[in-house]
Amino acid sequence: MTMKNKEVRQSIAMVILLTIGFMLIAGCSSSSGGYEGSAFYYQQPQFVHCADSQVKICEQYGSKMICECLDEKEAKRLLNPAFF
Repeated sequence: MTMKNKEVRQSIAMVILLTIGFMLIAGCSSSSGGYEGSAFYYQQPQFVHCADSQVKICEQYGSKMICECLDEKEAKRLLNPAFF
């Protein structure tokens, strides 16, 4: 009788582990292939709005355009040809 209880507990534990594994796999594969939901989604040009004292700088990364706001002084230093 004790052996049967041990087998039942092992089976239940296996089912729980498999369920958790499937849930993790399903959660990771549910993205649409774009960058919706990623850290860069809200760095697209249409979402980035800068203060009056800042400049929006956008850069192409593969098929994605990533933007950020910089102070005018920092933007000039970054875009200065001597900087390169």
